[in-house]
Amino acid sequence: MPLVTEGGSEYTAAECRQWRSDAGCQDVSTRSLGPTNTLITAVADEARRTAGPPNPRGIQVPAQTIAFPTNRPISRRGALAGIGAAVLGIAVSRVPAAHAANFPSGDPRNRFVDVAGAFNVRDVGGWKAAGGTIAPRVFYRGGTLGQVSDTGLAQLSALKLAANVNFLSRDEVEKSKPDRLPKGVRTISAPVENPGGSNSHAGGFDTSKPDPGVLAKFRDYVTDKGAQASFGLAVREIATLDGKPFYLHCNSGTYRTGWAAAVLMTILGVDRDQVNEEFLLSNLPFGATYAWTEYLDAAFDQVDKSFGSFDGYLTKGLGVGDAHRGRLRKALLA
Repeated sequence: MPLVTEGGSEYTAAECRQWRSDAGCQDVSTRSLGPTNTLITAVADEARRTAGPPNPRGIQVPAQTIAFPTNRPISRRGALAGIGAAVLGIAVSRVPAAHAANFPSGDPRNRFVDVAGAFNVRDVGGWKAAGGTIAPRVFYRGGTLGQVSDTGLAQLSALKLAANVNFLSRDEVEKSKPDRLPKGVRTISAPVENPGGSNSHAGGFDTSKPDPGVLAKFRDYVTDKGAQASFGLAVREIATLDGKPFYLHCNSGTYRTGWAAAVLMTILGVDRDQVNEEFLLSNLPFGATYAWTEYLDAAFDQVDKSFGSFDGYLTKGLGVGDAHRGRLRKALLA
C-alpha cells in the first residue's frame, strides 16, 4: 500500500526504506541512531504536520534551482525540523529514479553516500573536468560528523579517509559534539563563520528566494581575511594528500562546504554549470531550496571584483600557487 500518493505517483514502503526519506514517508527510518530515535521521529512528524507532506517524486529542476513543486515559506517549526534533521543526522540518501533525467549529469542517487548519523554526504567524483574527470571515492563532502552512529563509523571507515576538513567556527566546535572519525583520520581545522540567514520572520523561514544575508556571506567568504586563511589552508592541505581520500564539512554541508567544493572543482577545470549542479544537490536532503546558484554567483562575482580573476583569488587571497594547483590536478583527476 502506498504511503504517499501525489500527482498519480505512489511511494511504497519499500522505496521509503531504500531511500531513507524520513520527511517524505510516514514510516520514519532512523537507522542505528539509538536513543535519539524517538526525538528524530517526533521531529520528522512535526515537519509533516507543519509544512505539509513533501512530494518525494516531485523534485523539479527549474532554471536556477532544484526544488519541490510548491516552493513556499517553511514554518518556524518546519525550519526547526530541518535543522534538527541536519544536527541529528537524518539523511535522504536516495531520490526516485524517475527524476534522474532532470539532472544533466545523471542520476543524483549515485552521488550520495550512506553514513548513518550524518547528513548530506556525497562523493564529488565523476564530474567532467578540462583534463579528465574527478576521481571517484576521493573527494567527499557533507555535514558534521558529531552524531555518526557505530554503523556510520564503519561506513566512514570503508571510505578510507586520510583527512577531515572542518569548516565549523570555533564557537560551533565548542558547542557541538566532536566528529566521530575512524582511527588515523587527521582533522584539518579551518574555521569559517556560519552565514545563517536574514529571511526568517515571525511566521517562518522563507526559502522561496535567495537570502540577502547568505548572499552577503558568500561575498564575505571571498573578502574576509579569516575566511581566506581557512579556505586557503584547506586547499593547500588537500594538495599535500596526493590523492588520499578526504572529507569536507561544515554544519549541514551546504554553504561553507559548498564554496570550498566550488573552489576545488574550479581549480580542477570543472565548468560552472556542473559546479552549480553539484551545489544544488544539497537541496535534495533538505526537501526545500536552501542552496541557490545566486550564492555561488555572488562569490564568483566578488572574486572578479576583488582580485580581477579566479587565478588572482587563488594566488593573492588563498595563497594557492601553481604548484598546489598542479598537485591537485595530478592527484584528483582520472
